[in-house]
Amino acid sequence: MRLYASWPTWSSQDWLLPGRRVEHVVCGLDGQPCRLIAPDPRYFALHKLWLAKKPTRNPLKRPKDEKQGSLLLSAVAERMPHYSLDDAFRDTLPTELIPHFDSWCTSRYDMATKAMR
Repeated sequence: MRLYASWPTWSSQDWLLPGRRVEHVVCGLDGQPCRLIAPDPRYFALHKLWLAKKPTRNPLKRPKDEKQGSLLLSAVAERMPHYSLDDAFRDTLPTELIPHFDSWCTSRYDMATKAMR
């Protein structure tokens, strides 16, 4: 079941709106508290993977985007169990991000299979 039937009309920046934001108070360089609000890391990572494959993206930025997206999704999988990466999450994704999520899942499975040999 697709959660957001209207995804195709949203801009790619709007993909960062759903999910559970990261919100923390951190200490600034001046010692003052600062509220940090960032998008859901899963959507941000998939957005980076999408950018890496976008034909109009600066070719010098693509490898960095690919690496950041992949590493962030791996960090979420390994260290953030409260951010699920299951089929229910996949069903919330905009159509454009699904191939990137599926590709990441496949590459993660392939790496785990090789490590077991």
